Amino acid sequence: GGGGGGRGWPVYGAHMLSPRDAELLLQYLSAPYVRIPLLLDFFADPLRIQALSQPRLQSALECALFEPGPWQAEAVRPLPDTIPVKKEEREALLSTPVGLLFHELVHSPEGLVVPTVDKMLAAALNMDTGAPTGASAAIILFVARLAVRVEAY
Repeated sequence: GGGGGGRGWPVYGAHMLSPRDAELLLQYLSAPYVRIPLLLDFFADPLRIQALSQPRLQSALECALFEPGPWQAEAVRPLPDTIPVKKEEREALLSTPVGLLFHELVHSPEGLVVPTVDKMLAAALNMDTGAPTGASAAIILFVARLAVRVEAY
């Protein structure tokens, strides 16, 4: 099915994931400041990357990666007093002047984003069947486009 009623998992491609992985994916999507490295690492797994054959899941990943997030003019911001951050302090403490992906590319330890995208690309290329169509071709083309967009950032 693909309708909006009932379980509705197939609409998002989560039916290709185990229930545990689908729950992890939803948790990662709801963690705004740390979602980029979590999602990239999640899909770098050779089994989980297969779910990226679904266009709605591809779109969700692209939106999570390239969404600019809350903007802040100041590059320096105060450190949070509590974790998790209080709801009323989120925007002030979890915003960036350059967007979340750019912030990750500049500030992540040991360049976490690019090597993980490279792992995704390797996992996708390992699925190559030689056919120009089908699920593996859709995954390879999506991950290749994603890698180029991240590298161009």
